[in-house]
Amino acid sequence: MSKVVICSMKKRVSVCIPTYNRPDYFERALKSVLGQSLVPIEILVGDDSSDQCTTEVVQRYKNEGVPIQYFHHEPSRGQARNVDHLLQKAQGNFVVLLHDDDRLLPGALETLISCFASHSDLVAAFGKQQVINADGEVKTETTHGVNKGYYRTAEHEGRQSSSLRSAIVQQFPNDGYMVRADAAKAVGYDHPGVGDACDFAFGVELARTTQGDFYYTDMYVSQYRHSEESIVRGEEVADTAYHAFKIVTEQFSNQVQSDPYVKKWLRERSPVAIMMAAQNGFPLDGLRWFVSRYHRHRILSLGGVRRLLALLKALW
Repeated sequence: MSKVVICSMKKRVSVCIPTYNRPDYFERALKSVLGQSLVPIEILVGDDSSDQCTTEVVQRYKNEGVPIQYFHHEPSRGQARNVDHLLQKAQGNFVVLLHDDDRLLPGALETLISCFASHSDLVAAFGKQQVINADGEVKTETTHGVNKGYYRTAEHEGRQSSSLRSAIVQQFPNDGYMVRADAAKAVGYDHPGVGDACDFAFGVELARTTQGDFYYTDMYVSQYRHSEESIVRGEEVADTAYHAFKIVTEQFSNQVQSDPYVKKWLRERSPVAIMMAAQNGFPLDGLRWFVSRYHRHRILSLGGVRRLLALLKALW
């Protein structure tokens, strides 16, 4: 990308970081943004924390050359409303979402915006993720498996033929992507009835409602942390798999279920979706999926028997 293009575009990027009671991880995420070769116009921090520890971190970095818009929510907004608030407040023409326990790799913003510089009609650009453990060490085999499983490999590089497919099969990642701000604001992040699947729902709605294409660049742009912590709070059971499966089977049955990539995703995700349906109080949905074409071949397996017992227990 030429210096002229960089200079004309670099002030257009806003980076949004929602956070919740993880000041140490948040600080690492923040530093990964401040160290970018392409300096964003702002960093927006939505803090749902119950204490002042994250506030203190923000104060230490407020004079590092990038304006930080800081919002400490009392009471907490929850993940979806927190992210949506940040998107609506962003002043840049492009937004990047970064979860508080993840990190951008050096040069990530420049890599992502170069996709838009080369293809002006894009709505979103994303690359590969490195998977790291709680200490920040790269899990090489897991990284390879995750990117291969989500079609983030060299043969899939470029403009995607179906943005909706890209979102459904989760090639479009949960964070670390760059999106046109006007599209992100129009789509929003707070969608009713999607539970913890707000990241998934955002990608699907972005693909469904916007005119631009998704673009995959075969470059590592972010690190995704596998740790014991997650978006699950208290004793709640994560319902992401349930809601993601429900969104696809109920909203897109006539549009993409004939797609071989989507059919493969449905077959692979059905066991977890069924168990989550049982555990979250939706056994009738689980039973319907249990006998569907996406799970029928597993009914007589040991896993199938366990899932049936879980559903029957939830019913009675």
